[in-house]
Amino acid sequence: MILRPNSTDELKYLHSFLKERGVDLPVEPNLRMFAHGTWSSPRQVNAVVAYNGFVGKTCCMHIAGDGARWLDRQFLYAGFHYPFVICDLVTIFAPVPADNEQALRFNRKIGFHDVLSVKNGWEAGVDMCLLRMNKEECRWLKELNSEKLFPKAA
Repeated sequence: MILRPNSTDELKYLHSFLKERGVDLPVEPNLRMFAHGTWSSPRQVNAVVAYNGFVGKTCCMHIAGDGARWLDRQFLYAGFHYPFVICDLVTIFAPVPADNEQALRFNRKIGFHDVLSVKNGWEAGVDMCLLRMNKEECRWLKELNSEKLFPKAA
């Protein structure tokens, strides 16, 4: 189930989930997040997608998850529907530390492409890889019918 945080407590919970998995984003007014899991007891979150760095028609996207069960087409569709359709952005960037091979493989597998590498851009001794996906390249929007996932109100 896709979860939208509805309280400060839920936002803090999602932020902690990201931070515990190496995605340490500053809490700022433009930080947007949603998750895959359930709010009911016991609370369980399997994955979080976050967006920040909104500049012009672009933003940065960050994804963290546990295990493999969260990675379904509905979650991926929602993850790209928000920036490309709701926010009407043209490009999403994914900054990744160069030493995080798992994250780089994952981002490339879901459709991101390498743009550049910034020497020591993540921290001293760790380069930053910047990946991007353009709206017209996003297969997740093309493969799924938005009406099925997000029915229009009557």
